Amino acid sequence: FDRKNIKLCFCRKFSVVLFKCEWLNSTKEKEVKKDRFGRTLVNFSQVHSGDKIEDEPFVFANQVDQVFYKKDHTNPGWSFVTKVTP
Repeated sequence: FDRKNIKLCFCRKFSVVLFKCEWLNSTKEKEVKKDRFGRTLVNFSQVHSGDKIEDEPFVFANQVDQVFYKKDHTNPGWSFVTKVTP
């Protein structure tokens, strides 16, 4: 594990992994938007890491989706989000 994850072990019977997140505000178009084809784009220059209580920096694996990012060369600073099945 790296500094972005925490593994909690309970008496060697089971363990839980928490993933550290950085957040974007999906209600602000300067952080997250859709292009004309309906694809989601994110602007990582707007990332923040838990300034508010609702921005808890750790989540369980079942609370998130696995995605990867591809830079949008027509919009500098923006990346396409693609959900993948692990």
